[in-house]
Amino acid sequence: VDALREHVEVPGHEYIARWFPGDDEGPLHEMDNRYTFLDTGALATSQDARLLHPPYARRGIPADDPELYRWHFRARQNEGADELGPLIDLARLFDPSRTTDEDFGREVWERVDVEQFLRVWAVRLNTDDWDSWGARRGKNCYFYFLPHRRRWVLIPWDMELTYGNADAFAIPPIGERYINQFIEVERFLNQPRVRRRFYGILAEMIERPLRPEFLAPYLEQLRLAGVERTDVGLPGGFIDRRRAHIAERIESAVFPNVRLEVLTGGGGTIRADSPLVRIEGRAPVEITHIGIVAGGESLPDTVRFSDRDPLLWECEAHLPAGRRRIEFAGFDGRGRLVDSTGVDVEVSAAFVRGDADGSGRVSIADAVRILLHLFAEASLPCLDAADAGDDGRLSMEDALLVLRYLFLAGEPPPPPFPLAGQDPTPDDLRCGLARGPAVR
Repeated sequence: VDALREHVEVPGHEYIARWFPGDDEGPLHEMDNRYTFLDTGALATSQDARLLHPPYARRGIPADDPELYRWHFRARQNEGADELGPLIDLARLFDPSRTTDEDFGREVWERVDVEQFLRVWAVRLNTDDWDSWGARRGKNCYFYFLPHRRRWVLIPWDMELTYGNADAFAIPPIGERYINQFIEVERFLNQPRVRRRFYGILAEMIERPLRPEFLAPYLEQLRLAGVERTDVGLPGGFIDRRRAHIAERIESAVFPNVRLEVLTGGGGTIRADSPLVRIEGRAPVEITHIGIVAGGESLPDTVRFSDRDPLLWECEAHLPAGRRRIEFAGFDGRGRLVDSTGVDVEVSAAFVRGDADGSGRVSIADAVRILLHLFAEASLPCLDAADAGDDGRLSMEDALLVLRYLFLAGEPPPPPFPLAGQDPTPDDLRCGLARGPAVR
């Protein structure tokens, strides 16, 4: 092994330090299959590693016992620390029997560098790198935990069994379930926001790197160096055929077959009774960011992609009463405009008295929102709604009125309450996003 290390770079501290400078002291685990042998020396079993909790259960041994993980996830950095706790927590997250789909969909973005995982798989699966996790074997990759960013990354390793079958590891169209022999990988790639981003990365690949004209100068350098089988990158070769395969499978999810559009309101004017307007739409997978402009001003970045469907997006916008045009612009990962659309939104002046945050009901959050508006310049979607006492001005008394009503059986706010309606006592307060006076 020592002799091999002189010629083969095995990921370790120097490797980690080069790729993650300043964040290079975390646990590094090599994923590999586990061999058992008979007394004669003959091979008895070979179990592929799985990122499950545990990879393989043993009767009478708790799922958190490090011995169930040690031989599948060997430490390659800080080996003396013998710290498997963070890796076991990751396995628990990925295991469908240990976490709900809702928890998984939320936490995986917080604990895993999703973009990095997907880009590793986008290359490995689409070069028919079958001897790896996510393909046919539970091995040949490393899991590294970034201590400062608190996220796991996936490091590829031993990528020499490639370019065999251009149709291997076929991805389904966006509306069909992705099937993988590793249930944890299948779960990950079927999470709607993850699925969307994976197909977006594939769209980038077929646009640029998976083309013979892009690969030509690199192939020439390889030929000059004496590398054989560079035909995989020539027109009609493996990579060209793979690009056509991917393009066919993702065509129902990319522009222009999918346009950036607003679904709320059925394509017509959106009419809302509250300043807090919820809007839903569709977007092609190339779009990674959607900007919003209302009345010539950019709105806060409130658009998020859906946890229900890979092509859906949703947002919440605080808008003043009246009719206005809302414009949406969708950009790809390189900052290029992919598509744009717009919709007319008409907001009535109806509100619920005391509903300071525009949620449609009165709660302790409204008292807090009023105080933040007064003392920390927090915005309010409707000043009139925050005027819980209906005296035509905002003060601490409005927050206290809400609290007395909620917890001390105090008088309810004046109309409109508890249902949304118009202000029966017009004053100078209006609905529309406004900042507080920053009382000192």
